[in-house]
Amino acid sequence: DETQPEETKDLALATLEYGAAAQTYLGDIAELVTDGVDYNYTNSKLPVENYSDNYGKPEQSDYVGADITAAWLNLSNSIAIKFKVETNESVDNIYLKVEDKDYSEVARIQGEQKEGYIEFTFDELNPSQGGEAFRFTVYNNSGEQISEYITYSVESYAARMYDQITDENMKSLIAATMNYCFFAKLYVNSNSI
Repeated sequence: DETQPEETKDLALATLEYGAAAQTYLGDIAELVTDGVDYNYTNSKLPVENYSDNYGKPEQSDYVGADITAAWLNLSNSIAIKFKVETNESVDNIYLKVEDKDYSEVARIQGEQKEGYIEFTFDELNPSQGGEAFRFTVYNNSGEQISEYITYSVESYAARMYDQITDENMKSLIAATMNYCFFAKLYVNSNSI
């Protein structure tokens, strides 16, 4: 529809591109939803080489209660960032605090006990937040910080993984995810009052 704003058209196109990449990666390509679609975005896409790795963790740790040893992205029903935390603390006695760039608390997440570690899932992301870095820190229920913080985002994952992955379908899925996040942010910003 030519009457729609550019940001709406670009987001719709990025959604189709993401769906096609997910279909291809998962092997469900019997009838690709984007057959014949021309990806002529009105705005420029986010080039892979411009992905920002905003991962951060202090060099020296003063905290010995817990260690965030891994972070990764989960693309299923929503965009989620998952964390592996190694600690001797009980899963019932700790939580993961999520803060935005201004250090305002966004969420407190309870973990799930796995074999040898606790897994935390931050799934309160919307696609327009793909480039935003959040700060993640483990606390005990008394409010005492027991780990160093790490800074991480969906874009961190994309920047760190894109060059390491050899599977071209997965690379396409990562690029399509970031395009979707990028155009979602443009759309949200264009509709903000």
